[in-house]
Amino acid sequence: MGGRPPGPGQRGGGPNAPTQRTPFNQPTDMLPPVHEEYQREPELMTHREHDLPPGANDFIEPDEYLDNEYDEATLRKKRIWRRVRRTAYVLAAVGFVGPIVAFIITYFLVTPPDPQTALSQQQTMTIYYKDGSVMASLGPQSGGDRTYLTIDKIPKMVQHAVEAAEDETFETNSGFDIKGIGRAVLNQLRGNGGGGSGISQQYVKKATGNEDHTYSRKWVELVQSIKMNQVQSKDHIMESYLNIVYFGRGAYGIQAAAQAYFGKNVGDLNPSEAAFLAGCINVPSLNEDPAHTNDRWTYTMGRMVANGWISQADRAKYPQQPKPIPNNSDDGGALPGPTTFVVRQIIDEAGKQDFAGLDRPALQQEGAKIYTTIDKAAMDKAVTANQTVMAKDTPHNPSIASAQVSIDPQTGGIVAWYGGPDPKKFSYDMAVTPNQPGSSFKPFVFMAGMQNNPQIGLQSLYNGKGPQQFGQGQDKVTINNSDGEECPTEPCSVQTAMTLSINTVFYKMTDDVGPTNVRKAALAAGIAPTQTFGNQTVPSLQAIGSNGPADGIGIGQYEVRPLDMAQGYATLANNGMYIPAHFITKIDNSNGDTKYDAKANPKLTPTPAFDKANAQHNAQLARNVTESMLKVAGSSCADLAHTQCASLSGNRPVAAKTGTAGYIGPDGIDHNENGNAWMVGYTPQVVTAVWVGNNDHLGPIKGFYLNRIGSQTQNYNIFGREEPAYIWKMFMDAYLQGQPVVPFPTFTDLGGKGNFSGMTTTTTTTATTDATTTDTTTTNEDQPTTTTKHTKTTDPCIPGLNCTTTTTTTTDNGNGHGGGGGPGGGGVPTG
Repeated sequence: MGGRPPGPGQRGGGPNAPTQRTPFNQPTDMLPPVHEEYQREPELMTHREHDLPPGANDFIEPDEYLDNEYDEATLRKKRIWRRVRRTAYVLAAVGFVGPIVAFIITYFLVTPPDPQTALSQQQTMTIYYKDGSVMASLGPQSGGDRTYLTIDKIPKMVQHAVEAAEDETFETNSGFDIKGIGRAVLNQLRGNGGGGSGISQQYVKKATGNEDHTYSRKWVELVQSIKMNQVQSKDHIMESYLNIVYFGRGAYGIQAAAQAYFGKNVGDLNPSEAAFLAGCINVPSLNEDPAHTNDRWTYTMGRMVANGWISQADRAKYPQQPKPIPNNSDDGGALPGPTTFVVRQIIDEAGKQDFAGLDRPALQQEGAKIYTTIDKAAMDKAVTANQTVMAKDTPHNPSIASAQVSIDPQTGGIVAWYGGPDPKKFSYDMAVTPNQPGSSFKPFVFMAGMQNNPQIGLQSLYNGKGPQQFGQGQDKVTINNSDGEECPTEPCSVQTAMTLSINTVFYKMTDDVGPTNVRKAALAAGIAPTQTFGNQTVPSLQAIGSNGPADGIGIGQYEVRPLDMAQGYATLANNGMYIPAHFITKIDNSNGDTKYDAKANPKLTPTPAFDKANAQHNAQLARNVTESMLKVAGSSCADLAHTQCASLSGNRPVAAKTGTAGYIGPDGIDHNENGNAWMVGYTPQVVTAVWVGNNDHLGPIKGFYLNRIGSQTQNYNIFGREEPAYIWKMFMDAYLQGQPVVPFPTFTDLGGKGNFSGMTTTTTTTATTDATTTDTTTTNEDQPTTTTKHTKTTDPCIPGLNCTTTTTTTTDNGNGHGGGGGPGGGGVPTG
């Protein structure tokens, strides 16, 4: 029987190969044919793998054999899904195994920090004025005895209070609280603050001084805290934590905190005091705010009851939070009072993430050298001006106070800051305490008007008479002008209305363009978008809980801080370019390494505030608002002879605005008293905002410094033209002495001459040598009577500014009583 070579598709071949086709040497119908020159190894049917030569078709799994009705697209989709599935299996394995491997490696590399070593590493930090002289040196001995306390010297009740405030599961968790982390993530997603670190993680962060906002730092911190809980007892961890954690007032450790806040040793604290101190750990910079400390104290006491650490009966013994002693730490006792407030603001700024992101413990550990924008000479002049004027008033009203913020508008650097005279008597920094601005808010109304209606400009006309009613039905409100003030001629131009502070004009303008647009203009200028009251952060420039502002925003209804007003005016002074106000230029550590440089901070880059698309238009918008305020200082006078006015020496051009908010007493009756008074203004070199009011309550403010308008030269109602203007002028003249007189940029009138008064006006003008004679016929559409006024005046006529008029007016710059409904609490913006 003769053989033959195997045919195509046959597996056989060789000397003993059968010559006849049999079922054992035929190609199977269930498998695809294989190229003869590239043989595959025998395989199980269920595990066949690709074994084709390069360039051959992809291997098809058994369940993918296609009949003729399947197309190539179906096959492609199956291939893609198979690859995705296998990739997912690999990634899942890596995701599970990778963290375990990383954890094991990290676990053996890290060492839990030692509290004694951490304490010894703390250094003195130094804060410098702009000229390089020392403002303050804050050492590690701040706030009390730094003796290291062993856990047996710290009462259990104190330990439980700290657990209640910071980490309720501390005694049972493995170094972190998964619920706390979950709450922190949820809070971040909701836009709220709050971290999820438990006591162990906080201790690691504070002891190592590593506060970098990176995932790697958080990972190492987590592993260290877990390892620490494996190798150390809970008592030792709590002991370490309570000896190093920062409580505010310069106090590191629970013993220092007990001394700083209550003048006691830790063993003498009662449960209420322990809860108060435990609440101080959360945000130390807010611990001088009673609203904040009350929130934290209430929460901590509640959690102590919930965990069975004190009984409900013991809780009932303490209906109110304890009152701490005056702040006598190194930043509240050893330094002069006004300097204390500056130091606190500088340290607070250093901790913000938009700036250095270094809180006080980190600064202390770095031995930080903080260089600031504060001009020592300017600071001294601010203190002198405020204390000279207010010294006449405080003997009659211990609560009356003043605040000042001065900014270099070209850099955003704060050159002088006055938050109050003595933080030991009252710890609020009034430069960052919100109060109603009254008419000093009107420039933002004019800005919003120009932005939203090109017909609104300096020469636009409004009905300046008062009172006027606005709104309909239950929303109807009556708006008065200060002391019955009206424009000398009607209708009234915006320029004149700003100078005389005519409430009805700016209320009407707000009503026309919408209060929301006024708020937008103010926020664009730099007014803070939110305000914090204790633990509650709410949108600014609108009533709490409301969806937006009311028309009263146009006459200063909503509270702002002196810092906000200085910031907003600084943007106007800087040709509409916004630069965040700031204190710090640079921070170096003790080795000379730079930890922060303001020049490299993108947040401090000047940006157009009012028209981001057109730089020239943006600058002219700001310049038009400046123009509207050029005559205010010269008409803000303490006497009818206009010899005591706020205009600056050397005939310097200055843009300014006064403001006053009235006070309505608890009886709901308007007694024609004022509660807040302001003067805000600028030259191209410096912006200064001054506020006068009460530092612990809303109440009437009476002056004893100087008043020659009216019958009272003592115990007079303080308006913006008085105490605030005296302080403002005294500082500005002193600060600018010897500096060149710098003009404002060229002015181009952007607005039209729209008539928004509801009146028809016909004007005939005859030129004269030194004045303009104007015959104005005014028809009030609401009244059928037609009246004619004959006035010889400059344009516009501002009493006291080389102006002769046939009408007699009493000028108080619109800072009188009766200006539109303010929010609850008795404040009524007036002028």
